[in-house]
Amino acid sequence: MAELVRAHLATLDTRHDLVRRKAAKLALFRDVLRLGYTGDELRRLFSIAERFLNLPRAEYAEFRATIATELGAQAVDIMNSFERYGLEQGLQQGLQQGLQQGQGNLTLRLLTRKFGVLPEDVTAQIRALDSEQMLELAESLLDFTTFADLTAWLAENPPASAPDATDAGE
Repeated sequence: MAELVRAHLATLDTRHDLVRRKAAKLALFRDVLRLGYTGDELRRLFSIAERFLNLPRAEYAEFRATIATELGAQAVDIMNSFERYGLEQGLQQGLQQGLQQGQGNLTLRLLTRKFGVLPEDVTAQIRALDSEQMLELAESLLDFTTFADLTAWLAENPPASAPDATDAGE
């Protein structure tokens, strides 16, 4: 916890000085490595500290090179595992968002084919559905015979992310 507070204070102190920020981040990294945390603990700590002491891409490359020079292979291995973990997390989020967007697009295409062009407020309400709701709508649309069936379903299943979306259509 103390190291996170230190990272936050360094962020405030180096707000407009990238050279000092990079030095503060390097000092934090160096000190935390010496404290003997495990790989997972280091990844968690640095994922939070990275948000505080964020550097532009060019400065980050210099930071990484300095880590390699000053602290050696072990530090580079930790940095690599930290970056891989971040990439995996980002990839997982991207896949989830892509899947949800694909579900939404397919459901909207099927509803458009069944009922013609949908009003924008209905389309927005459908896009606001979470992944589970989108799957339920996709299954339910097979039973819809009229557009009123769709609007009734939407009224009974308001989007979790936009509870007032049903009010816009009334």
